[in-house]
Amino acid sequence: MSAADNYCIKPGYQSNSRGNLTLDADGRQYWTARRIYTSAFFQHQVYERAAALAREKNLQSAIDVGCGPAIKLMRLLAPVCRRVAGVDQQSAIDLCRERYPRGEFHAENLEAPSESLRGEFDLIICADVIEHMADRCAPSLSLSSGERRSVFRDLDSGARCSARPGRPALPQSRTRS
Repeated sequence: MSAADNYCIKPGYQSNSRGNLTLDADGRQYWTARRIYTSAFFQHQVYERAAALAREKNLQSAIDVGCGPAIKLMRLLAPVCRRVAGVDQQSAIDLCRERYPRGEFHAENLEAPSESLRGEFDLIICADVIEHMADRCAPSLSLSSGERRSVFRDLDSGARCSARPGRPALPQSRTRS
């Protein structure tokens, strides 16, 4: 699978072909205490970079698509941005609403996003999401419209990928920024 059809996911990564494995199922709760705790560490560098970018560019709003319990969003982005929002499955959003009085939290099925979430954000984070989806285009389509395009950057390799509705993400460059 090439970077063009794998959204710049690192070579050798095994994509999920069975659909979203993060949903609560069979009476089991996905967001256990352990998962909530460990979520603070995964992709931490992405959120650190996003916070630095928000400070550097004076960005006022950020949305985290696939926010989980929103620990990194609230610790790193909320102090920098006036408006922060998170989008995830209902059980994750319930946790966010219990924990954080500040912030907008929206329950969505990222495989089949509704049209209810509207608005513009200066910064969009979508980390550790695409690889959980059977349809890897679904999250990018929920992030874009015909006029805008979503941009994903692999911070390790510097590869930049963009997506437009109906088109897969294609690598733009391999240069570090």
